[in-house]
Amino acid sequence: MKKIILFSIFFWMAFQLFAQKRQISGYVKDLTSGEDLIGASIFVSSPFVGTTTNVFGYFSLVLSDTLNYLNFSYIGYELKQIQMWGVDDTVLYIELKPLNREIGEVEILQNRVNNDENSQFKLSMQQLKKIPILGAEYDIFKALQLAPGISPALEGQSSIVVRGGNLDQNLILLDDVPLYYINHFGGFISTFNAEAINGISFINSGFPSKYGGRLSSVMDIRMKNGNLKQTNKTLSLGLLTANVLFEGPIKTDTSSYLISARAFFPGVFTRIISPLFIDNVSIGYGFYDINAKWHRKINDNSKIYLSFYTGDDKFVFLLKDKLFSMESGAMSKSKWGNLLTAFRWNYRISPVIFSNVTLSYSKFRFFDSKTYSSNFDSTIQKEKLLSSVEDMTIKVDADYNCCPFLFLQFGFESKFNNHLPIAREELSIIGAKTYKTNFESKSFYSNLSHLYLDSHSRISNSISVDFGVRYNQFYARNISFNNIEPRAKVNFSFQKQYALFMDYSEMSQFIHHLSFLNYPFPVETWIPTSKETPPSTSNQMGVGIAYSGPVKVSISSYYKKMTELTYVSSISQVEAFTNTWENKFIGNGIGEAYGIEFFVHKPDGKLNGWFSYTYSRSFRKFHEINRGIPFPFQYDRPHDIGIVLNYAINQKYSFSASWVYLSGTRFTKPIGIYQTIFEPGNEPDILNQTDIETVIIWGKINGNSMPAFHKLDIALVKKMVKNGHVRETTYSIYNLYNHFNPYMYYFSQSENGTIGVKEVAFLPIIPAFSVKFEL
Repeated sequence: MKKIILFSIFFWMAFQLFAQKRQISGYVKDLTSGEDLIGASIFVSSPFVGTTTNVFGYFSLVLSDTLNYLNFSYIGYELKQIQMWGVDDTVLYIELKPLNREIGEVEILQNRVNNDENSQFKLSMQQLKKIPILGAEYDIFKALQLAPGISPALEGQSSIVVRGGNLDQNLILLDDVPLYYINHFGGFISTFNAEAINGISFINSGFPSKYGGRLSSVMDIRMKNGNLKQTNKTLSLGLLTANVLFEGPIKTDTSSYLISARAFFPGVFTRIISPLFIDNVSIGYGFYDINAKWHRKINDNSKIYLSFYTGDDKFVFLLKDKLFSMESGAMSKSKWGNLLTAFRWNYRISPVIFSNVTLSYSKFRFFDSKTYSSNFDSTIQKEKLLSSVEDMTIKVDADYNCCPFLFLQFGFESKFNNHLPIAREELSIIGAKTYKTNFESKSFYSNLSHLYLDSHSRISNSISVDFGVRYNQFYARNISFNNIEPRAKVNFSFQKQYALFMDYSEMSQFIHHLSFLNYPFPVETWIPTSKETPPSTSNQMGVGIAYSGPVKVSISSYYKKMTELTYVSSISQVEAFTNTWENKFIGNGIGEAYGIEFFVHKPDGKLNGWFSYTYSRSFRKFHEINRGIPFPFQYDRPHDIGIVLNYAINQKYSFSASWVYLSGTRFTKPIGIYQTIFEPGNEPDILNQTDIETVIIWGKINGNSMPAFHKLDIALVKKMVKNGHVRETTYSIYNLYNHFNPYMYYFSQSENGTIGVKEVAFLPIIPAFSVKFEL
């Protein structure tokens, strides 16, 4: 009873202290479009009190009566300062004005290190569109690959490797909804249309507890809401894609829409011109994606959003042949892509509580059909394949700014998945008879639910502590798993511009990625955790120091231990179709990764950009592989350098360049070859002969590396304004000095029996241009 009374007195005193403060909340938006500014800074300089806007542009801040001026800032926008003297609890609607393109150095009024900057890499769309990319296309993933700790899986590919993790350990969210496939055009173009994106936040350490389900990183991508002020029409034509965007208000400052569509430009002509190069063959390839969004402000406290995305790649192969006046042919059609939709409602319950509810559906699907016909024996054979994964989610999140020194985020999520690894149907028509075979297919249902709580507390002007906890409950195939993931981050600021930070995160992954062989297209899916393959886990800790000024500098190190990793050996079509692929899993793997990351970033001014260097190592250990001895991971690439420079020449022209250096991909090299007699039953064949089997002697697993990868890309952008219309032309050169970067390799045997490695380069120097019209 005594403890209850003491606690009640303490709570009452804290409430009285809070009551003497002013609660300031509101929204920060772009002056010209009304778009939410995600991650904008709101602060008072002395003594320092500050916060940032959430993904809806909302903020909440507690101020004392003695604080008079409140500052609002965002990269690429003019700083705004408002006087708060004599203002009671209030809701503010702040609009920031974009900086002129040719502006010189910007005076930095607040250089204090932001706690989020130590674990998140945030990229504004203004920064993204200055980075030269293959085909003069804007690409989110290509830009992120120039940041510390992030590297491409292969040259030109959108897939990323983060801090020694696997390719499937990255959580990709579009408007809070997961996407399971992120590539077009064989991986050279990502599924995200930069014209429809508002902001990106990338996290690879110090994970908030609201994120989970993957081990290595989180990429939180937000679509534009649509212009609330005026109607905009944009047309972009590049080397590879054509893009149109329409956005505008349905009711000014109240509701808006956005529709964006992108398509593979050469795809219109591939089926027409392919027969000119290959007789009797027609090949067609194309892709498209569509982004759409509608949002409406119901009142000052409530808004609703509806997001939609769909994108597909399509491939068609047609062969017609005539022999002795008899016609035969073959046709193959493949289609794969994503479908996503989400409804969100956020409600400002009170000045201190902001809530958001999300209902979403996401699906990745692959479909393939093949038809063979012959007039010689009047036969038709058809085969259909289907693979998919579906995701249905309900999610509730809340922000609670309970007092000046404590900010809470909490919520729950329940996710239902339907996994169809592969289904197959065969149909044979021979004369007047029809034969149909449906191969057994298994669908796997799973459910992952979690509760989370994140707290951010400012102990003093110099010390802040983030602590979070996430409780997971997973169910699939009549088994269940439960675990708790603690997260923590401590930030020590000194001399206002310096900070020392430490973080620790535990993560779990309840699904495994599969990719089937012998298909040139993404016949792949995600399989839920089972008794044989328990959830993968990781424990990551890091420490670093940062300086924040006109130039931001940070040095950080990390160590990550991963357990219950899985390895999938080669899966053939037969194994996939008969569902014997489940026996191909090798589990109980252990992963170890560590590294040091150095980052220098100048975000403002006529000359801006960044330099990053990462030294990292990554290893794997499986009891059934390499006699249980640890070996380097395939993407163990110790040295990674990225340099980005942007220079605004004048009002019309700007120049940008990027250079990257990356240690070569590891592979296992054969060191010898011999032939042996193969006698399955010790019985001769019908020719009274035995079979000869070729056996390859392999060296150390991933004991060799391909040559280092490096290249220089440049771009020149010309912006013209005439009669209120904007035309922006981009000229770019990919791989300026035409460096031979191996994309793949194969083995060959010389006449004397030695094994050699042959390297194949794919992307030489490529000039390109694109033009964008704002109508």
